[in-house]
Amino acid sequence: MNETQDSPRLPHPREHQRFFGHQEAEAAFLQTLHAGRIHHGWMITGPRGVGKATLAFRLARFLLKYRGQTPPSQSLTMDEKDPIFKQVAALSHPDLLVIESAAETALPIIKLEEAREMRGFFAKTAAFSGWRVCVIDAADDMNIHAANALLKTLEEPPPRAIVLLIAHRPHLLPATMRSRCRALALKPLPPETVRRIAAPALADADPAATDRACRFAEGSPGLAMDYLLMGGDDLYRIASAFLSSLPDPDPQRLHEIGARFTKKGGNPRLWSLFLEILTDALREPIADGEKRDDRRRWTMEARLRLYQRIADYRSQIERLNMNPAQAIFNLCLLFEKESRKPS
Repeated sequence: MNETQDSPRLPHPREHQRFFGHQEAEAAFLQTLHAGRIHHGWMITGPRGVGKATLAFRLARFLLKYRGQTPPSQSLTMDEKDPIFKQVAALSHPDLLVIESAAETALPIIKLEEAREMRGFFAKTAAFSGWRVCVIDAADDMNIHAANALLKTLEEPPPRAIVLLIAHRPHLLPATMRSRCRALALKPLPPETVRRIAAPALADADPAATDRACRFAEGSPGLAMDYLLMGGDDLYRIASAFLSSLPDPDPQRLHEIGARFTKKGGNPRLWSLFLEILTDALREPIADGEKRDDRRRWTMEARLRLYQRIADYRSQIERLNMNPAQAIFNLCLLFEKESRKPS
């Protein structure tokens, strides 16, 4: 699922300069650029919402600005009035290609057709005699055919071409792809930095909701903003009710949960957020747990076991781009099986 799709009231990552806490990643890129040893493939990794897309567009603007010349600046920051900044924000720069999964689909996926567009893009001469830059958001969303097409480009890179890959779960990508990219790993940010970056979304939120969003985000400003803007508290109640209903969930309720995330025109990031919340909910005590019989009680051992199982299953859901309705049903079977095991 791409990290560059718009959220209500928030600017797109290519449209702003709000970037804090990842100075090491910027310094590593600038060091190779100043040394004249710029790599043709860069994989920006880290938790969802930590700032990978924002960094990718900062890198793209910088490369397009200096066109292969040694930049005088030791910072990637650019004046928002700069023509390059405006062209990137509008996706109108002729030497920039952005490939991302469609925002309107329930299951984000980048297909072969989009990957082939990249090969055609790199076959052309740069309009301004500089770098040609392709941003892929996110590499996790590529199907096998698109991944193979990208791999061919990475194996035989055209001159003065750079691919910036955003990867939420790089371990799901082919090892050959990872080996042909220079990695820039972004780490979770401190709570005070999360609040600073997420300020536009936190402005109208009550303090209690803000605290819940920042606790849930665990160092990811994007997750904190998604939690507040996409009804995280409501999703948390759904997840808690789902867990409390096991091992005998209401089939109609399961259908309603699945339908919520597959309706046409829905935001695919909502499904990703729900999976994050469902995992997180396993850490919290179920309010009425003491009122249930021993067969249904969730002990700490059972929670830890389920936490690992759902983390593993989430990787499978994302790798296969599984339909949310089917995934909910499969999760129910998984949880039911685990909940019946002796603690």
